This record gives sequence, structure tokens and C-alpha cells, in this order.
Amino acid sequence: LDSVARNATTTLLSFTGLLVVDMSGNPIVPSVNVQPVSFSKDTVAPVLEKFDLDVNSGLLTLQFSETVRALTLVTSGITLQSSQLPTAEYCIACTQQYVPAPNQCTQCLQAGIARLTLTAVSTVVSGSHWEQTVQLGLRDLNAIKAIPTLCTSTSNCFVSAASNMVQDMIANPSQVVLSPSALQVINFTADTTPPTIEYAELDMSARVLVLGFHETVNA
Repeated sequence: LDSVARNATTTLLSFTGLLVVDMSGNPIVPSVNVQPVSFSKDTVAPVLEKFDLDVNSGLLTLQFSETVRALTLVTSGITLQSSQLPTAEYCIACTQQYVPAPNQCTQCLQAGIARLTLTAVSTVVSGSHWEQTVQLGLRDLNAIKAIPTLCTSTSNCFVSAASNMVQDMIANPSQVVLSPSALQVINFTADTTPPTIEYAELDMSARVLVLGFHETVNA
């Protein structure tokens, strides 16, 4: 609710005599529109706590610690990755400078981490709520399917998130979810939809047949 509990003026309390009684059983005197003596606004950042992914329908469901404003969710702040380990980019930089645990760089480089950041073709299809649903755009969905080590099962599907990926109802930006702390998918549905041909082009002179599919296929 945008008009409630934003400041002391928009925070009023009303109650009936059923609220409480004293030690003798006398009910409290009913009151209407009691204004608070002091008011502290919400300063706590929303936290992404878990997520589900349905590759079959292309739906990504994000669950937060509190209600967030759907219109502020930026899908390009969401990255799917195959592991909790730091990204390959981080590891390459890691080997070029001193770090407290250099062996982590070697482990990271050998892991072959896959990652994909969503783009603006993926859009939010839910209203302001603690649970947000993102419809993956066809380009993003096909990009995920083109990486054989990314989000093909629960074991290789994690999500990290940029700071301010979304805001709560009073504009507190969400907490960052770094790659090493990426969240593992809770409920995962694999792609079970068979590919279909959308168009075909035949060049008799060049003896070339081009087939266009609705999704990425294994050539």
C-alpha cells in the first residue's frame, strides 16, 4: 500500500474495546486515528531468498524477504550460472594479482563455469508482491538452452543478482547476491517440449536447405 505507513502522518491506529482489558477486566477505551509518538521508516533492503525455474514454460520465479515493486525489477540484473564458484572473469583477474587464497583461482578456472545474464527481452509478468515471476524472452531462453552445462538440472542451476536489481515499496534497493554466494534453484522443471520447424528455405542452385526452428537445437 503506497499510502500507508510512509511517515507519521500516514500512520494512524484505530481500535475497539475488544483490543485489551486491564487486570480488573475493564476494556480499553476505543480510539480512532491515533497518531504515533515516533515513527521510523523501513530502511531494510529486500533480499532474494530463493528461486524456481521452469525451462519448459520459460518462467523464472523469484522470492524475496518482503514485498517488492514489480515495475522496478531490472531483468539485466539477474544472472544464471552453473555453479556457486566465482565467475571465469573473476578467476582470470584473480591469477593476475595477490589474493588470500590463490588456489581458489586454479579451482575456478578448472571448473568451466557457465553463466548467462538476462536481457530486456525477459519481462516481469507479476504485480508488486514478495514473489516475482519473470517470463524469459525467446532470445534469453534459447541462449540458456544453447549452453549444455547451464540449468539442465537442479545441480547446475544457480542465480546471482546485481545490487538494486529491484526495490521494495519505499525504494530500498535489493541486496546484491554475489557469484560465490549464488542461490541454487529450489524447484526445477526441465525442457520437455519437442522442437518444431518454423520455416524452410531451399536454394536449388547452391543445393542448400535452411531450416528454422522455434528453439535452439543440437546440430
